[in-house]
Amino acid sequence: MPGTSAAAFTGTIALVDFGMGNLHSVARALAHASPQSRVEITSDPAVIHRAARVVFPGQGAMPDAMRRLAEHPGLEDAVREACRSKPVLGICLGEQMLLDASDEGSMPVQQATPSGVAGMPEGLADSAAGEKGGSPAACGQADRSGAVEPTRGPGPIRSGLAVPTRGPGPIRSGLAVPTRGLGLIPGRVVRFDAAQMKAAGNLKVPHMGWNRVYPAQPHPLWAGIEPGAYFYFVHSYYAMPDDPVHIAAITHYGGDFTCAVTQNNIFAIQFHPEKSAANGLRLFQNFTQWRP
Repeated sequence: MPGTSAAAFTGTIALVDFGMGNLHSVARALAHASPQSRVEITSDPAVIHRAARVVFPGQGAMPDAMRRLAEHPGLEDAVREACRSKPVLGICLGEQMLLDASDEGSMPVQQATPSGVAGMPEGLADSAAGEKGGSPAACGQADRSGAVEPTRGPGPIRSGLAVPTRGPGPIRSGLAVPTRGLGLIPGRVVRFDAAQMKAAGNLKVPHMGWNRVYPAQPHPLWAGIEPGAYFYFVHSYYAMPDDPVHIAAITHYGGDFTCAVTQNNIFAIQFHPEKSAANGLRLFQNFTQWRP
């Protein structure tokens, strides 16, 4: 693993456990990247408050994740406070949960109840099946057929790359009820568009396997990681920030989409660094050295 000249981090990293994360794989990768730190898997708000850094991973479906987070007393407030006061790294569903709302689980208004959405959320079954992720061994065997060089598209250009633009999605005012997120980064989470995937060569959803990541702006967490480096993905939905200033990186799959977001002391990624070999370990190491 590439080294760093900065002093080794020796503090505590709290790994938030709300019951829907690849916690032990993330913990092992963090411990390998930062052997002098203490990695603690926890659902205790007090531990999160005391920790120097917080990692917020998640896997599965957004409606379930927000419900499970709320079931742990004080945990959502602890995550919010951490996002205001210390370095926070969101991973996969943990990234998506930071935005305002998600199309995942949205239902027509006539199927909504005063307390939420009734019945099985649309898209929940295929997301739950597709976003559990593979084993580390399976990650290494994935092919790179979906890795395509990004192309310029409509919208403003940052760092020579097309910034993903807001496109059609199942949420429409008065027509559907979105799943709420934490609202810490303005924007929403959308599903890969079926027509776009078909036009791009019948690409499969979920997007699963190795793909290239291109930074959209400089950031300390990209130190030592080449533009276009491969990371491992398993997802059907992706973040779409309202303001391009929050886009930290993009990936191409049928079109350019946001695969990393940032705001102040928050950095969050759609891909799985714990399944991404040396590039993932370097990103974890960079996170432990980050001084926002």
